[in-house]
Amino acid sequence: DLAASSSTLQYLDVSNNDLATLQGASRFEFLSTLIADGNNIDALRSAGDVANLKSLWRLSLVSNGLTTIEPGALRQCPLRALNLNKNKIDAIEPFESIAETVSALSLEDNNIMHIKCVKPFKQLSLLELAGNNIYDLTETNTLAELPLLRAVTLIGNPLCTMQQIGDAPLYADDASDVVRNDDAAVDEANMHQDANNDSSFNKIKMQEANGQQGSAANLG
Repeated sequence: DLAASSSTLQYLDVSNNDLATLQGASRFEFLSTLIADGNNIDALRSAGDVANLKSLWRLSLVSNGLTTIEPGALRQCPLRALNLNKNKIDAIEPFESIAETVSALSLEDNNIMHIKCVKPFKQLSLLELAGNNIYDLTETNTLAELPLLRAVTLIGNPLCTMQQIGDAPLYADDASDVVRNDDAAVDEANMHQDANNDSSFNKIKMQEANGQQGSAANLG
């Protein structure tokens, strides 16, 4: 019973459980890592989901069909690592509430077209944007204004097929050691995302649903 662990739980993995919502996650006030990959969560709500989790530093919602991030959905989360790869997100602006804390932002294989709005994200060291719809090369100049940025992935975007880039890597100025369009650039920046190496965490990994429809509708 998850409710019995609500006052102590720090790590929760509910991947591949046919979840339709994160409603009820707010009860886990000490949660620092939440992984809910491979579910059916199409929105992050401003109430009842994760907005009030003041210890949450890592959130992963890969492959959920996520389209909506409500204003305030992450308002009190001190997120340092956010992975929303393989969803249907079309803008970065909904994440501005975590601009002062997030260091690793993964938004590969979404529908993002513009990246000028990353300018306030001064703590970013890793930005993964491969497989989106980014076409304006001039917008990549914004990346040079991020002082801690170490790696960016852009492969699979329209701007990478333009004649001025071709198959060559993208390099920024000295503000970033590596700004490239290949996955090798992210190896070093990824190292700090391992949240599984602290044995003191109270961890729970929910058993997968094994194809049983409706086995878990939410976290309530």
